Amino acid sequence: PEDAIWIDLICPTREEDAVIETALGLSIPTREEMAELEASSRLYRENGATYVTADILHRGDDELPAVEPVTFVLTGGPLVTIRYFEPRPFAMLAEKLEREPSLCASGPELFLHIMEAVIDRISDVLSKNAMRVEEISTHVFADRKTVGFARLITKLGRAQQAGARIDQSLSGLSRVFAFVSVDERIEGDAEARAHLKSLSRDALSLIGHNQAVA
Repeated sequence: PEDAIWIDLICPTREEDAVIETALGLSIPTREEMAELEASSRLYRENGATYVTADILHRGDDELPAVEPVTFVLTGGPLVTIRYFEPRPFAMLAEKLEREPSLCASGPELFLHIMEAVIDRISDVLSKNAMRVEEISTHVFADRKTVGFARLITKLGRAQQAGARIDQSLSGLSRVFAFVSVDERIEGDAEARAHLKSLSRDALSLIGHNQAVA
């Protein structure tokens, strides 16, 4: 539809990619291209659109969360997202949009609200991981307790791995925020600029918190 604000491609087929490419004049990256780690493959501009790929935490309630790439395409029309999993922030935002449809006024605004949900979710996962580390420390130094070091080392190792994945996600988001800050659709909107700066500060704050936990 001409008034579409968000096109969310979930495990798209090649035929579905082709439909969007034709309709919007875009090139939709493949799953293999999304997995590339080089900045030139993850952050670029093409035909008036800004492409950014971020590693988003997945299964954050697990002892060892995963990270998977999501590509966001800022266009002169709808926001396009490409993903091959179900990150909780997307579901959380969808529920919020049902209550507050006005949040979905434009593609750039929607992008910022998705990123806000992503940052909020990372904050929750980081807090849970910090609590696990604290519990391990408390157990190790508790008086008159038998310490199963092999089990505790395994749990501590998983917590450190979780911290590394949290850092991977946050560091990537920081690069995304810096890159989209010069997109004319955000740069020319004072409210969007302020929202993006707030998200950037939150990401940097969480990076510092996560490093302290590690």
